[in-house]
Amino acid sequence: MSLRHRVHAGLVLPATLLLLLLTSLVSVTLLRVAQAEQRLAGNLQQYQQTRLLAEALLAQLVRETDAFDPSLPPGALRCRPGAGCERDDLFLVLPEGALPAGIQASWSVRRLQPAWLEHWPFRQRESSVSTALSSPTAVFEASVTVDARALQGGRSRRAVGVALRGEPRT
Repeated sequence: MSLRHRVHAGLVLPATLLLLLLTSLVSVTLLRVAQAEQRLAGNLQQYQQTRLLAEALLAQLVRETDAFDPSLPPGALRCRPGAGCERDDLFLVLPEGALPAGIQASWSVRRLQPAWLEHWPFRQRESSVSTALSSPTAVFEASVTVDARALQGGRSRRAVGVALRGEPRT
């Protein structure tokens, strides 16, 4: 066997191994890109679902606040126990099963008028959420944040917030 054939034979094995290594690296990279695209699509779907839930909860909050009439018997908006049923001290009760399992939501309502500003955060505790709301004629800003841990098997935590500024009907 000539020197030329020996050199050629000695290069074939390393070149083949290098080609196999490059092929496997490209395959792994393409697989990771596909997985990242799937995760991104899942995150986008989760964000959209969570935002829809947050918007629905905010709409419910505004609807309940809008419909509050202190002359009516206690309903969705009631006086906080032990608070003496002040109009500025109310809490919103969510029906059982209003939130899917593993979904937590927090609200905040801030009175923008009269001139002094105050902020009342409130969080879900079992089936009720406590807050303090101003009278139905006050201009307010309400926001909802939903933490979705149950989506995607609980591996990730996403918070999506929506806000609305408005003046309830009198």
